[in-house]
Amino acid sequence: MKGKFVFAALFLAGAAIAFCETAQEPVVIGTDVEALEENGKTPVHQAEAPSVDKEDLSKKEAGSAEVIDIDLYEDGEEPEKSGALNQKDRPYKGWKIQETPENERTNVVKIATFDSRIASIHIDENLDVEKILKSVGRALDAAWQLPGMKAEKAAVYVDDSAHFRFVIFPTSFVYKDINLCEYLPSGIAFSYDSSLTYDVVLKVGDVMPRVTGIFVSEKNLAELLYNAAVAPDIYMYDDNLTARVERLEKALLSLASKSMYSKPYEIDPGLIQIVKKLYSENNNITKKEVIAWLKQQKIKYSQSDIDTIFVVLLGIYE
Repeated sequence: MKGKFVFAALFLAGAAIAFCETAQEPVVIGTDVEALEENGKTPVHQAEAPSVDKEDLSKKEAGSAEVIDIDLYEDGEEPEKSGALNQKDRPYKGWKIQETPENERTNVVKIATFDSRIASIHIDENLDVEKILKSVGRALDAAWQLPGMKAEKAAVYVDDSAHFRFVIFPTSFVYKDINLCEYLPSGIAFSYDSSLTYDVVLKVGDVMPRVTGIFVSEKNLAELLYNAAVAPDIYMYDDNLTARVERLEKALLSLASKSMYSKPYEIDPGLIQIVKKLYSENNNITKKEVIAWLKQQKIKYSQSDIDTIFVVLLGIYE
């Protein structure tokens, strides 16, 4: 029993000595290091954040995200989620100034849209292009929507702050079954003066029909240009009234001869003159009598041509 007490006392004494040898000073954080060292205390430093190269970080961030042209969005508007939107999905903001004239004598300002349409504005140096940009842009947008037309460039001529003219140069203009582009060597001309109007001169063979009027719709203008290309005589302007009437008669005959599946064609002028001569000799002549005379003289004709001449020129409906 006495031996057990002695063993316990020796064990406790050893534990106390070991504790004293391993005891440390209390940890102090955020205190002056030199003051601690003077008092014989060991300072403990806080862990510092790993150094980051900000320039390198910005490069990585720029490389991980697609760049967005903010000018294509309305003020304060941002694309949904992360990443840039495709051009087709971008909200259209209108025409933007691309280049300003370096030489004031030229006075040509280039504007463009994100879908690669470009226009050159010829403007007086005393006028502010910003003030007329919206009106010009809206007029260009309307004219650019002609069905079947593809164009990349236009030229705008500003007369004053409320009036301007412009010409669109199509690269292709397929409407119905023909390419109108080949008949428009000078482009499609428009002007704005409280309303949008057009004045287009076509070149069809040796004649130059002219289409003018107030812009009503894209399809309406395309239809007029098509008609001028297939029946140009209707759109010819002549100071000579007799010549004008003859042109209209010829054009009406051409249009009347058109079937559902064919283009208008010109009726043989010789046949027209023969029928008119027979009618002048006998105002009661019938189509059957005319056809019988043509057969006797072995003159080529078609029933539809005779019908058209009787209706359009003679006003006879049988």
